[in-house]
Amino acid sequence: MPPPLFYRIIFRSDLARIKFKSDVVTKSSFTLKEIQAGFVQKFKTIYKIIQIWLLILQIIILANSSSFGQCVCNLNFGDSEFSTSIWSQSGIAGNGYVVDKIICIKGTLIIDVDIKFLNCRFKMFKNSSIYISNNNKFNSSHCTYEACESFMWNGIIGTWGSVLEFNNNTINDAKTGIYCYPNTTLKLMIQNKFNRCQFGLYAQSAIVGSPFVGNSYFSNGTMIPPFQGLYPERGMLLINIAGVTERKGRYDHMKIGIELIGTIYQGDKIFIQNGGPLDFSHPPLIFITSFGIAAGNYSDLKLTNSLIRSYPVGVFSGNSNTLVTNDTIRNVLSGILVTENKGLN
Repeated sequence: MPPPLFYRIIFRSDLARIKFKSDVVTKSSFTLKEIQAGFVQKFKTIYKIIQIWLLILQIIILANSSSFGQCVCNLNFGDSEFSTSIWSQSGIAGNGYVVDKIICIKGTLIIDVDIKFLNCRFKMFKNSSIYISNNNKFNSSHCTYEACESFMWNGIIGTWGSVLEFNNNTINDAKTGIYCYPNTTLKLMIQNKFNRCQFGLYAQSAIVGSPFVGNSYFSNGTMIPPFQGLYPERGMLLINIAGVTERKGRYDHMKIGIELIGTIYQGDKIFIQNGGPLDFSHPPLIFITSFGIAAGNYSDLKLTNSLIRSYPVGVFSGNSNTLVTNDTIRNVLSGILVTENKGLN
């Protein structure tokens, strides 16, 4: 005889019903619907248990990160637009080498140590900035910098004596992607993308350590607030720089692709297209404010093997030396516009 807690079940069926007959004192019979209902109830219970465990697992995963406004990050700096955070005081280890982190920044983050970022993603809140302090080195490779809210952030700023290296990064929705104060060394600029930045690179009296290669300045739509509905102003604005060599740079949907003020620039295989329209805001006058390349204030421009198209003016040269060789300029009102030029070849 089996133990009292177990029942011998005898299956008996006819055309309409399945009966369960047991050895318990109170005998019962179940219809097929009742059996199915029992299985469904058990399935629902198991499903709820699985849901609870998945929720617990989610909480465990998020415990290793923290929510910061609209963004979820591993590292958070600042608590408001007016905050100032200092990297060396953050307690983050790594000997100046940061890999595979998601970093949220509110306000200003000051980098006051030599540091390298690899495969990191920076979530930048409204009007936030990254400052590299005097004489520190900043290396960024394969990183993405992007707005966390639908509002532009300020940019990455190199100060006096700092050394900047940028390799294969993407910078989105900054007012100025990279800004270099005087005596900043821009040691490396290779294969970076600047998208919807009002100014991609803005450098004044900076030191350029090596050629710029394969950088792209473009806008895959208009900018976000506070410049919504507008296209970027400049890909590069270079002021009083002794020598810049650029190869295979691309500029698309910029009011001015490259602007040179008192700068010596040599470009090869540069591609510039889709400039801004003519300015009809002061009738009956018509202003030309969009140029593929604008060189002024005693700049020295040499351009070879390049293409400029779909701009009001391909090259503007004002009081500057200009050498244009083996280039194609098409779909423009004026290929080269010269005023008070030192020399044109």
